[in-house]
Amino acid sequence: MAQQHCCGFSLRFAAKRLHEVATKSVSEPKKTIIQCGGFGDLLNIRLFSMPYELIEFIVNL
Repeated sequence: MAQQHCCGFSLRFAAKRLHEVATKSVSEPKKTIIQCGGFGDLLNIRLFSMPYELIEFIVNL
């Protein structure tokens, strides 16, 4: 079960892991298919961090 943060959000993904998969694990032919299928932005995920307070603010808009 995912660990809960004090804000009530469950951490379900990590940008670092998505970045590693996109840059190291996906072959060039598969990257081409992903880009042509309209999901190319998934290959451009970069490492980032966001304060939970900002996440709460955005969710509560």
